[in-house]
Order: sequence, then C-alpha cells, then structure tokens
Amino acid sequence: MAIKFRLILAILILQFSLLASGAQENTFPQKIQWKSNANALEYKVEVQDLEKERTQIITTDKNSTELSLAPGAYRYRVRAFDYLGKEASVSAWINFDVYKAAKPRISMVEEKVKVSSEGNSINLNVDISAVNKNSKFELVNESLEGSIDASEKIKMKDSSSETERVTRLDFNNVPPGIWRLRVTNASGLTSISEPIVVEGERLYTAEEVAAITAEAELAKELTLKKEFEANIDQYVKDAEAKKKAERERIAKEKEAERERIAQEKVAEEKRIAQEKAAEEKRKKEAAEQAKKEAAEKKRLAKLARKNQPYIWKEIIIEGGGGIALNLYDASIKDYYEKSWASAVKASIKYMPFRFTANRLGYEFAYSWQNYSVNTDYYTSTLNSHLFDVKFVWQYKLMDSLFLSAKGGLGLDVMRKTLDYTELASSNRSSPGVKSYFYTAFVAGVSVFYNPWKFVVVEAGVDFSHVIAASTGLGFFTPYVCAGFRF
Repeated sequence: MAIKFRLILAILILQFSLLASGAQENTFPQKIQWKSNANALEYKVEVQDLEKERTQIITTDKNSTELSLAPGAYRYRVRAFDYLGKEASVSAWINFDVYKAAKPRISMVEEKVKVSSEGNSINLNVDISAVNKNSKFELVNESLEGSIDASEKIKMKDSSSETERVTRLDFNNVPPGIWRLRVTNASGLTSISEPIVVEGERLYTAEEVAAITAEAELAKELTLKKEFEANIDQYVKDAEAKKKAERERIAKEKEAERERIAQEKVAEEKRIAQEKAAEEKRKKEAAEQAKKEAAEKKRLAKLARKNQPYIWKEIIIEGGGGIALNLYDASIKDYYEKSWASAVKASIKYMPFRFTANRLGYEFAYSWQNYSVNTDYYTSTLNSHLFDVKFVWQYKLMDSLFLSAKGGLGLDVMRKTLDYTELASSNRSSPGVKSYFYTAFVAGVSVFYNPWKFVVVEAGVDFSHVIAASTGLGFFTPYVCAGFRF
C-alpha cells in the first residue's frame, strides 16, 4: 500500500553579521513530514547523504521528524510498521538539497549620489555578498514611510545557495533625501546600510512625495490585480480542489480514527488476555517456587539436624521397681508378719558437670512401699513414702556404661491405718489414720547404661536409714529402672 509523502524542509541558515566583536550565527531547524498511515504503529526514516554515502535511520511514532544536516545533497524514504512489528509499506526515495544561507553582507555602498534628470533614477555602486537571485534590494526612507525596489531583477546564477555578489543597483523615481539600502535574502535575513545622501536639482514637496508613494502603491496593486484576473480561473479550480482535498482528508482521518479505535480495542483485549495469562503463569510459577522453597527448607532443616549434633540437656527421668528389705528393728516384722515388701521407685537426675571419665550431678527420688496384715479382728497397713535428694557421682566404665555412687538426705512420710472387724468388741472405737514424718539418710550404688540415644537402664541397690521416734529403721532396696535421657 503506497503512502503519499510531502517534504517540508526548512533550510539551516548560518547568519553572519560584521560586528566589532566578531561574527554571530543563526540556525534554522530542518523538518521532514509525510502523510500518516492509519495502520502504522511507528515509522523508520532512512536519510542518505549522497556525497558521503552515509545513511542514518530515525524511528518515530509521529508523521514528522526534525533533522540537523550540513549543506549537501540527500534523499530519504519512510518505512511504516504495523502493530505486529511488520513492515506495512515503504515510500519511494525522495531527493532534496540542504543549502547554506547567510545574512547579506554590505561591504560598501556609495555615500552620496545624484538623481538623474530623466526619471529621477539613480545608479548606486555597491559591494554586497551572501545573496542570490531571490534576494530583495530596497531603498528605505523613514520620512517617506515607504520603500523603493530596485528597478530590474539582478542577473545572477540559478542557485538557491546565497553565495552570489552584487556591485551595482539601479532605482527609479527616487526623491532627493537621505536613504538607506535594505537587503533581504530568501531566508528572511536582512542587512541595512549606512545613510545614502541622494541629491537632486530640487527637493520634492510633501505632496509630490505622497503622490510618488501613492503611484508606486497603485502600480503594485494594478500588477497584482492583473495577475489575479489572469489566473482567476486557476484560483477557482485550486480553491475547489483544495476544498475537495480537505473533505477527503477529513473523511480519511475519520475513517483512520475509527480503524485506530477498533485496532486499539482489539489490541487492548489482546493485552488484557496476555496479562491474564501472564498472571496465571506467574501464580503457577509462584506456587511451584513456594513448593520448591518449602522442600528446600525441609531439606536444609534435615541436613542441619544431621550435621548439627543434638545438645544434651543432661536430664534423666527413670521409673521402675524393686524389693524393700527391712534390715533391723524387727517391729515391722513382728507387727506385719514379714520383713520385706515390693517397692515402686521414680527419679529425676540432673548431671551438668563432666570431668573426662567422671560426671557429677543431683538426683531427686521417690520410693513407695506397703506393709499390711489382716486378722479376724482388725486390718492394719503401713505405707512408706520416701522423698530424698542425693548427690550422684558416675564413673565411665566404657562407652554408655557408668558406675554410680549416691548419697543424701530424705523425708520418710509413714501413714498407718487400723480398722477393727465385727468380731472385735463393739465398744472399741477405730483408731483411724495416723501419719508420721521421719528424717532419713539415703545412699546407694548402681550400674547406669545408655543403650540407645534417648533410652537408659539402671540397676542398683539403695540403703535408707529412717530416724524414728524410739529407734531407727533400716531398708535395703535392690531395684531396676528404665527411662529417658534428654
């Protein structure tokens, strides 16, 4: 699909004016503009320097671009790309030139001239450079509030570069007075000369000056009128064509706008769908990543547990049983008809101190034993609750096997109950329950074994001496316990 292009090129101008301090430069922007394509998302402009054989590519989403080119011969073409990034169209190469423009330079102008007796004309010797055939040469006078153009077109080369030179200018109908020469080139830059004294046989009156000025204006108006009448048909056709082109342009712009809105809607729907798919993908990836992170965290924790040994708190909890043997003071045997009883044992050890093959700590223990007797007349029981605190020393015999020695103090709480049967005298009241508290000395030896990481087994013998009110009681208790180490 072809695209129509038009070139608007404003020439870069270097303006020089001779000042006491030096030269001053003015620059003008350069611009390339083309007709927009409704299907184009962006354009790529290729600009080639035909002399240096260089190419630069400019990307833009507008239908114009600004340049900064040195004087020379160039050509360009425009490629249009659609919303998918595909090339929609490409224009033909269009050649153009960049010319150098400069402020006119008036090096010399006659300071005094005389008006010719015929036609009030003057011939002015000048030295003017940096002009071309399109430059304008005028005499201006502030008192006349008007200007007089050079009488004929200056003959110069057919060049757009302002590099020509002028040495003579002719003007007609110049009233005597003080004038200045104003030179304006095609780029719109102007220079004005020093005052020029125009002398004549007589000075024009104000009425004559007004008549001359009016005549010049009238002549200009007549010239324009003749040109207009000669070209009125063409003006009408051009106006109609311009109106038609404007209507077509507006219609095309409206159609292009509708297409653009439709394409933007499709593009927006596509974008939303893509964003939704991307969001779903992101959520899925985030879930997978979270799953991987959890697995990695679990693996690292497992590895840390494997690489970092367990720090023992040296707390041991045990429970077991044994047999309590009454060694001396036969009162228990005499009263309860036996000198032994089963015993329940529980303890908590804390072993914080280590010295090579030795360990020191404490043990908090509890043991319970029960003696009872049943007759036709009464039932009697004796419960012994022994609470003690002992120092513990352990000596390492081999890995996980220790010999222990213990010693300390305790409190024996004895609870005695007596109930009479129906055969006993009815007037005998039951004595009920009595409790006794006695201090006790405790000691013992044992073998302590740690067969698995947290499991312990202990077998030993405890001795306790209970200081009763009248006599002492001695118990010898072999036991076996098992428990856990932390």
